[in-house]
Amino acid sequence: MEKRVELLILQNQIHTVCHINYTTYDVQHAQDTIHVGKGQCNIMLPSGDDSMDSHPYWYARVIHIFHVNLMH
Repeated sequence: MEKRVELLILQNQIHTVCHINYTTYDVQHAQDTIHVGKGQCNIMLPSGDDSMDSHPYWYARVIHIFHVNLMH
């Protein structure tokens, strides 16, 4: 029997701002903002590649922020 994944996006929306809440290394609450089309749209994240000749981070520019409710 084949399993089929069905993705239904309800009231899909595109945003220009995303606020990300997180806990800092010294257990304080902080917030970062990604703002599409402004200077705050560049992000950096760990590459996950531990080899000696690889760069430890990936760099990206966010061009769209989607807000979706998923049902599967």
